[in-house]
Amino acid sequence: PLNTDDVMYVLVDDSPAGSIDLAVARPIAAVAYQIRWSLDNFPSLADAWQGVNAVLLTNTDSGRLTTEQRHALADWINTGGHLIITGGPDWQKTLAGVADLSPLNVAGTVNLPAVSALATFADLPADGTLLTGTIIAAQGTLTGDGQVVVMQTITQNGSQSNVPLLVRRPVGSGLVDYLSVDPGLEPIRSWANRGALWQSLLSPATDNRNQPGWGRGIFNTAAASDAAASALGLRFPDVLQVGLFLLVYIILIGPVNYIVLRLLKRLEWAWLTIPILIVLATGAAYITGFDLRGTQPILNRLAVIQVWPNQTRARVDGVLGIISPRRSFYDATIGDGLNIRALPVGSSGLGLSGGSSAQVIESNTIGNTGNYHLSHVPIDAGLASTFVIGGTIPAPALDGSANISIALDGTATLQGEIRNR
Repeated sequence: PLNTDDVMYVLVDDSPAGSIDLAVARPIAAVAYQIRWSLDNFPSLADAWQGVNAVLLTNTDSGRLTTEQRHALADWINTGGHLIITGGPDWQKTLAGVADLSPLNVAGTVNLPAVSALATFADLPADGTLLTGTIIAAQGTLTGDGQVVVMQTITQNGSQSNVPLLVRRPVGSGLVDYLSVDPGLEPIRSWANRGALWQSLLSPATDNRNQPGWGRGIFNTAAASDAAASALGLRFPDVLQVGLFLLVYIILIGPVNYIVLRLLKRLEWAWLTIPILIVLATGAAYITGFDLRGTQPILNRLAVIQVWPNQTRARVDGVLGIISPRRSFYDATIGDGLNIRALPVGSSGLGLSGGSSAQVIESNTIGNTGNYHLSHVPIDAGLASTFVIGGTIPAPALDGSANISIALDGTATLQGEIRNR
């Protein structure tokens, strides 16, 4: 278990050398952890990636990733993940399964006499003797949105040329970096200050300030529980209706009952008619109230869907409330690509029973897609079971544009339009 500000890095490296330590890159007043995965550990559901800040792929055959794993990896990057792919002599196998994410279309390799530009990128003093020694670097052409972050200038036969060492590409809210050399090889392997390189390279993964409020799911569970349990379609009878019912009841049990018995000259029957009227009125009130609650459960859903330009997948974070008019048990199936978990018991006036639901969430595999479903969830009359829903879906056709205007007094105005196609 991690604290909120802690970070977790995943290293995928089939090399037995094991010289890469990403945990040196950590935010202030937090702890960084590094875990080592094989490709088999890659989850096939995007939400299973949410605890990971960055992934480094090096010296591994990413072509072994399944289609589901690749989709989940891409969805995680969309929502703010940071993927780093390395080149070097084994660039082909490392790039095989993630070429569509790479900011560099690699065509071959080149021998570099030094990679001193990485030291400059790491904010270290320029030193002509730093990081010298022949190393193999992958080279190619940039993708349409690829941007060169680090460029190494080399001189050969009296002419200079530039070779990209680090190329970056934004993908949704996340980043994909291509480091064209293998950091497990010399001269980087024995570089004493290589921790500074990881600190600079991984800094975007530790900075969540650019994430929207719901960019990483729901944190305020109390407010989410109240929202999920708020049924806008429900209302109690108003004061006028209750007052009218009581007025009719009083008239019947009082003047009407007396007048009828007097006309029949049987006032002594009041000992019998009054209890009968009380029982009838009570039964009518109970049956009316029971019917007003209805017979069908209310499904209350609230979701925020994040859509990014030029991306085919969208992120969903939402809450679900099942409000029952009668004491009953319910089953529910969640759509493909989504998962569900119970929200803790909150403070809603309707009352919540979501705590018990966590024990009945199951995962069932249907064909090649995983579906989460709720099985036999008990909900008492007038109460609500509340859940969190997350995952990815095909991106809806939403687009728009906006301008931010800042006045001289600091007042900011956001104006634009959103189109739902």
